[in-house]
Amino acid sequence: MIRKWKEEDQETVMELWLIGNTEVHSFISPKYWRQNYKEIQRVIPIARTFVYEHQGKVKGFVSAMEGYLLGIFVDADIRKCGMGMVLLDCMKQREPNLTVTVYEKNVEAVRFFMRQHFKIESEVTEDATGEKQLMMVWNQEAGK
Repeated sequence: MIRKWKEEDQETVMELWLIGNTEVHSFISPKYWRQNYKEIQRVIPIARTFVYEHQGKVKGFVSAMEGYLLGIFVDADIRKCGMGMVLLDCMKQREPNLTVTVYEKNVEAVRFFMRQHFKIESEVTEDATGEKQLMMVWNQEAGK
């Protein structure tokens, strides 16, 4: 079941965020993610966040703020089972336009967003990591 985020989801959501980032971004030091933990922890409650709950446990989430997709994170045991697409569709139903920034080296994520009708709009090198990021956009009118 997909539902709105609740305060009691915070610890699990943050665990999914930290583990997910360190697992899929092996080219970035885990220290980087730990340094950003508190900021994300502050933002998630004020963003538009939905969780996927299965048998009473939060197994994934999607979060966006003002049309910027903060992320889609799914527990490792259900990755590549379509839940990321379901969570993204949940957000697409609520936001007419979405922007996401994806590391170029995260090839699977780039492919995922391309399959979901996102288009690469620009590239930038992130100062903190030195990694190239792709800014990708989707809008309801162009990409259903």
